[in-house]
Amino acid sequence: MADVTERMSIAEYKEYLDSLKKPGHRGREHKFGAVRTSVDGRSFPSKLEASVFSILQIMERDCHISQLKQYDTVFLTEAKISWKLDFCCFAPMKGGPEKEWHEAKGVENSDYLIKLKLWRYYGPGKLHVWKGSHEKPYIHETVIPRGWHD
Repeated sequence: MADVTERMSIAEYKEYLDSLKKPGHRGREHKFGAVRTSVDGRSFPSKLEASVFSILQIMERDCHISQLKQYDTVFLTEAKISWKLDFCCFAPMKGGPEKEWHEAKGVENSDYLIKLKLWRYYGPGKLHVWKGSHEKPYIHETVIPRGWHD
């Protein structure tokens, strides 16, 4: 059987790659289709993450949380498995402010699922997992690690 596949020249292939780039786009596309977005001078890898930040800013302004920080690395095991979470803040509690984390998740990949399972056992506190779209983000799940108390 004859090969009927059409072949491209190198020049045609480069032209094809250029046609895939969006106007004003620098670098490569995000593998999950996320669009880099800026809010209040801060850059976010996705519109969902930027929307969650905006919600958390409102919560901070209304004193429901304090000391909002973008990106916080948490070590989950003695083997130094780390997770760089999108946001951390402090929530008011009876015994004083309690640190909690927020993660905006558009696509669940295998790394995320492993780290989520580790959080359930070794996490240092509450983790709020946000899902949805940038237009309607919502807290999909609040993970409270085993042995952790309010």
